[in-house]
Amino acid sequence: MDNLVMVMVAAAWLAIVGMLVFGVVARWRMMLRDDGRLPIFGMLARRGLALERLERSPESYAVAVRRCAMCRDKALCGAWLDGRAASPALACPNEAFFLEAAARA
Repeated sequence: MDNLVMVMVAAAWLAIVGMLVFGVVARWRMMLRDDGRLPIFGMLARRGLALERLERSPESYAVAVRRCAMCRDKALCGAWLDGRAASPALACPNEAFFLEAAARA
């Protein structure tokens, strides 16, 4: 009975580690596959926010860039920035960052 429990616990841990590795590898591949310019720069320009003003908070800027790099909706953002979409049909994960940066300006 003890051997069966040990095998089941080991299998559960192996499944957990496998899922974590799969998630990390999937995100890594997504980031490496995307070579285009991040939409955050166009979003900042469209909102009239200059990069020089954002240097006061480099940590929050770095987090916003990482959020943009990991976002699955970059193509939709790009379509909105290029004028192919009437309005952004997505909730940008950096919306709070844009509002905070506009308030500081």
